[in-house]
Amino acid sequence: MTHISFGIDSMLLLSGVVDTNNHASFLTVADSLGNVKWGKKYRTSNAVTAGKLYSYGAVRLPDSTYIMAGVLSRVSAKDKGFILKTKKNGDVEWGKTVMFKAEDNTIINHIALDKNNDIILSGVNTDTASYIFIIKIKKDGSLIWNKKYARVEGRTEFLGNLFGTADGGAALISGVKENNKLRPSFIKIDNSGSTTCEENITTQVLFDNPYFADTLIWTSVNAGSVTPVTFMTKANSYEVPVLSLNVRPFCPNEPIDWTFKARTNGAVFYNWSTGEKGPAQDTIRVFKEGKFSVTVTIGEQVCYMLCDTAEITRYDKPKAALSLTLGNFCTNNKQTVSAGYMPGHPQVKSFAWNTGELNVANIEISQPGNYTVTVTDQCDEKVTASLNVGAFPNKITSASINGQVAIDCFGGNATGTLTATGNSSGLGVERYKWSSGQTTRAIPVNDTAVKTYTVTVTDGCGGSATSSFALEFKGPGVTKATISISKEGLCTTKTIRLNGLADRAGIFQYQWSNSATTPSINIDKAGTYTVTITDICGNKASGSTDVKESDLTPQDLAYANVFFPEGVGYRFQTGTDTLAYAALTLNRSFGPISKPEYCLNQVENYQFYVFNRWGQQVFESKNIQDEWNGKIGDKDSASDTYIWVVKYNIFGFEKKLKGDVTMIRQ
Repeated sequence: MTHISFGIDSMLLLSGVVDTNNHASFLTVADSLGNVKWGKKYRTSNAVTAGKLYSYGAVRLPDSTYIMAGVLSRVSAKDKGFILKTKKNGDVEWGKTVMFKAEDNTIINHIALDKNNDIILSGVNTDTASYIFIIKIKKDGSLIWNKKYARVEGRTEFLGNLFGTADGGAALISGVKENNKLRPSFIKIDNSGSTTCEENITTQVLFDNPYFADTLIWTSVNAGSVTPVTFMTKANSYEVPVLSLNVRPFCPNEPIDWTFKARTNGAVFYNWSTGEKGPAQDTIRVFKEGKFSVTVTIGEQVCYMLCDTAEITRYDKPKAALSLTLGNFCTNNKQTVSAGYMPGHPQVKSFAWNTGELNVANIEISQPGNYTVTVTDQCDEKVTASLNVGAFPNKITSASINGQVAIDCFGGNATGTLTATGNSSGLGVERYKWSSGQTTRAIPVNDTAVKTYTVTVTDGCGGSATSSFALEFKGPGVTKATISISKEGLCTTKTIRLNGLADRAGIFQYQWSNSATTPSINIDKAGTYTVTITDICGNKASGSTDVKESDLTPQDLAYANVFFPEGVGYRFQTGTDTLAYAALTLNRSFGPISKPEYCLNQVENYQFYVFNRWGQQVFESKNIQDEWNGKIGDKDSASDTYIWVVKYNIFGFEKKLKGDVTMIRQ
């Protein structure tokens, strides 16, 4: 077993190596009494070819998942570090291999969590020399940063500890080798892995690798209890001096002559990157650019060392550029030219404009032209920038609407697009507000209900202009108009209906000669009637009709040509069945035929007469319901042809009709 720890819920986390014949790593969770909740052992796909896992540390994350890390040992190959993450039940969620170079030996010997619950791992990598590395990863296995600490030789022992610190960083206590002596090492890092001696690792070190979990069955034996052990501790406080090399940048043309000072209380030895070293070598003097570092040993080379690196650099030549913005143009019609300065020396000594302004980074201009600024920095380096300003922006003074809209003169539909334009420029995107509610520059037009469209265009300064567009109603339309006559309802209204008809269906206006404006009119007088039909484009067509007396009256009364006073049917048979009994009453009296189109209930002053062939009157009726039954007085008249005459009024018109009828007796 290489790891044991308690969680905040007093659950035990155990990790190590299991199985003498086929080594694998294990992870086990138990309660505080030692009762195993679950156990898993972890392996590669093949112990011979893929290697064996040796766990040297594990942590539980706040969501009760786990991270385990250690060494992946392979036959006839270099050792590599491994990391795997498990689910809550111990199943593998992901696996990684830590490898700097294929020919390097890499181990992970410590694992911890920082205050944000990111995972920190430390180990030793060996190429031509051994050095300590620390990496930080997220719980999904992605790298946050990795650093190496190569000033002293790292050791592969698994003694020591790695732990997160309250400031978000971490601390590593381990062993290092210096001058063939084993010494204790303490590395304090901040949240980004920085100390005074670290180096960035620029190569990829994390690689995906599959690992597998098998259930691990535990047996347990109660070993009893022991007498509590009492121990005492006391805090130790160490004052660790801070080493920070003094340095400053030099101007581009300034001769370099700089003395680094590393004097530190308790120092017994100084070792500079330039080769100077010794117990009294606390300063060096340099005359060129570059990185310079020093390692200071405190306390007779047995306690700890400090290190720092500083770089002597020159300021760059300054650069400058001019930019143009609207500034207060909307209120004062002036634009702003701004000097952008890229150091160079970060301190600017002066600005000088060709317009006369001094020591200001921005000027307002009121007209086009060429504008120049000369910037001088604290190194007395000068840089000049120019900008040719062209035409100034224009505020909006007018707006227009362009577009084509096709009108369907019959259906009243429109098809087309209207596009608004303002005459502003250089003030950004114009805004649009149409009378129909739209706010886009172009709008579709598909309805003729709106005759005129108005748009207000607003420029970037808030000024606006308005324009209108009236739809032009023109195009092919109605060419012919006719009038139809309908007698439907004549019997009740005593009027007929005239319908105005165009040569195509559509939306029209109607104008009748009697001043009516409806598609149809009802009339009760004869005469000539005219209708003019106008479509929505103004195309017109007219039609007329002459209404006669016959148009204003129903069909003339009609009478049968034969009637049977005694009925028919009792002598006529079809097969064995006689005609229906109702037929016995067919045409047994003689009078007008009763049909709706004759308007019998509207007949007035009805006079009906029947004469025999010698001109003698045989029947007279003043009531249209009173019909001749074939008798003359009380006697049956003989079968013969008789003449009838009728006179009546209807709707104010007098009608006179005559005809003959044949009476047949059986």
